Amino acid sequence: MHITHLNKFAVALAIKLLLLVQSCSPDPDDKLVVKRVVDGDSLIITENGSERTLELVFVDAPEREQPFGREAKAFLESLLLNKAINLSESGEVLLGEQNVNKALLQAGMAWLSPQTQNYQQQFSFSEAQSEAMNSAAGLWSLSHELRIPPWVWREQSKHPSRPKQRPLQHRINDNANDTGNGNDN
Repeated sequence: MHITHLNKFAVALAIKLLLLVQSCSPDPDDKLVVKRVVDGDSLIITENGSERTLELVFVDAPEREQPFGREAKAFLESLLLNKAINLSESGEVLLGEQNVNKALLQAGMAWLSPQTQNYQQQFSFSEAQSEAMNSAAGLWSLSHELRIPPWVWREQSKHPSRPKQRPLQHRINDNANDTGNGNDN
């Protein structure tokens, strides 16, 4: 008799767990659809009938006003506009089997974000960025003076009176390119 009671308890528990898992699982009808591409790493999506902003993780694309900003946005639009997407467990945008975040890096449309804390993704994404750099893809085809990472660009935009300074690995000899007109662009 004790075993029968235990079996009923186990079956009841299994049913409750199954119902709990099903209630937590996304409904296949509740798709994430890209309604608008804001810039090279930001989307407006619909989820469960409401719109929200989605920032792509692990990548930082040029701002719209930056060199290659419009190209990064156009690249993302060509991939995602009006398409259903999924998110990986770590937050990357997936279009079918394609990891869109990684595709941005491979095409030279974004930098690996310096805020990436996930070391497995950081390694994988660093390789994608290195491939783009080595083949001069996308923004890596720009001259050094135009290739300012977006986090530096944003900081300079907050403080326009500060002299423009690129990170050490992106600095060049500006004096060699001085046209004498007072502009450093």
